[in-house]
Amino acid sequence: MKFIGLDAGSVSVKLVVLDENRNKLHTHYERHRGRPLASALRLLKEIVGSEGGVGGQAGSNGPQAIDQFLPQLQASLLFVHKSLKVLAQTMF
Repeated sequence: MKFIGLDAGSVSVKLVVLDENRNKLHTHYERHRGRPLASALRLLKEIVGSEGGVGGQAGSNGPQAIDQFLPQLQASLLFVHKSLKVLAQTMF
């Protein structure tokens, strides 16, 4: 079993893939240029479908598996993004 950690911040998106023993298998960092949700979703699709990624061999069920939960993930990320924006507006 593999696990994905994802951090979509104000400037960049960071991703890590760990195995069941918490060994780091893959890391990625990129600046999102103001599009954190799009960058995060693209990275998730890439890592799940990549050879050796969460989906296993290229061409396995990885891309189909992630497509099943991407709408819910996208809605969750959008909710968090909007919530943080509202919180920031009330603070300043």
